[in-house]
Amino acid sequence: MIDYNYSSKLTMLQNIIIFWKRRNISPLGKITVVKSMLLPLFTHLFIALPSPGVHILNQIHNCFYNFIWDDPLKIKHNILIKPYEEGGLNMIDIYSFEKSMKLTWIKKLALCTGKCFVLVYSLFDVKKMLNMGNAYVQKIVKRLTNTFWKDVLNYYSIYVNTFKICTFDDVLNMPLFYNDNFKIGMNCIYDKNMYERGIRLVRDILCTSGGFKTKNDIENYTGKVLNFLFYEGVKRTVSDFIKKSSFATVNKSNTTGVFFSSYLNVIVFKAKPNKSIYSTYTFNKEKPTCQNKWNEIFNNIDWKFVHNFVFENSRDTYIQWLQTRIVHRILGTKSLLYKMKIVNDNLCSFCKKHEETLTHLFWECEHIQPIINYIKYSMNLNNINFPNISCQDVLLGICSEKMTPINILFLEMKRYVFICKKHSKIPTVPGLKNSFQLAWEIQKHTICQGSEFPNWSVVRLLINEPIT
Repeated sequence: MIDYNYSSKLTMLQNIIIFWKRRNISPLGKITVVKSMLLPLFTHLFIALPSPGVHILNQIHNCFYNFIWDDPLKIKHNILIKPYEEGGLNMIDIYSFEKSMKLTWIKKLALCTGKCFVLVYSLFDVKKMLNMGNAYVQKIVKRLTNTFWKDVLNYYSIYVNTFKICTFDDVLNMPLFYNDNFKIGMNCIYDKNMYERGIRLVRDILCTSGGFKTKNDIENYTGKVLNFLFYEGVKRTVSDFIKKSSFATVNKSNTTGVFFSSYLNVIVFKAKPNKSIYSTYTFNKEKPTCQNKWNEIFNNIDWKFVHNFVFENSRDTYIQWLQTRIVHRILGTKSLLYKMKIVNDNLCSFCKKHEETLTHLFWECEHIQPIINYIKYSMNLNNINFPNISCQDVLLGICSEKMTPINILFLEMKRYVFICKKHSKIPTVPGLKNSFQLAWEIQKHTICQGSEFPNWSVVRLLINEPIT
């Protein structure tokens, strides 16, 4: 059944890719095609059918990445799937996406009680599963034979294990029973009387002052005698977990109202739960290797700004992709191409004297310095107080909202220099002004909001465009 449903979609996927490969679009544009046209082919299958298995997901993954790069990967997969501010390009991770689609069923189980779920209720205790920790979910998975629901619960278990505790409320809303974080000895805690009387979350054993309820309080509430050693064990394991977390003190607990567990709060109440679930699956601490190399050259780099500013300040995908390649150090300079044995020498395309590195191409070259000097002179002439332009400013941008017009100026300058390199032409000041003029004429017809015009104020001054 799975192979039958996916085989036709895989054929359709390959045909769409062949069509789009005829167009000369950047990897950023290809990622947009992947997310808007290719991924939707499989969304309903991910939701409605059991997991297709690694072999089919690998085929989809390889098709996506072969389409984006054509050649070997230039940015690692773990980096590419990160958001812009972390150095990624918001590429989709098909493995995590498939898991997040399956978890839409958990929300339906939590909120719906229709006849369509009668079969599910006969397979396992849904209410207990939603109120217990990960150990109980695994207990159900071991005896389940239904492949579809086994996949759903397995993915829910992975989600629970990778869920990040961010606030003290998350701790309060953690399931108390069958939770791998709360153990007495080697066993997860569970008390049938407490559970049946509604004591299910950490907040249920805390009083309004923030301390633990006494043994007598819990016994009076449940109407049953509570084992002293069990009570002390629960107090100790919960206290130890709070101490290990970043929350040093226990805040006052709100014990009124109906609460879901921390994990279900995201799935049930978030406006876009799939996005949060997907982010949980894809989270990783890996950093782009380019950061280490740039840190050896420049100081005090704000990496969140460096990775993100081009996407916030420019809608031009050519400039976005150019700046991304500069930041990730994958732009085709002759220094890089020579190491890859694509060209015969590593000398600068303009001066033919020095190695063509990124810093040389956009700053140090004797043909680039007149352009930099012209920009400095024009700024001084127009009373723009920014005298100390550096190589770091040009290549990685200036971390300040007030400097957005200057950052756009540098982006347009780098576009002009790189186009000159591609066409084997020497960059000149008149050529730069013509490039700025063309960019502004295009921008005037593409800017949707008048509030964006001030960002182009410096470029307009340099081409003597009147500013009203």
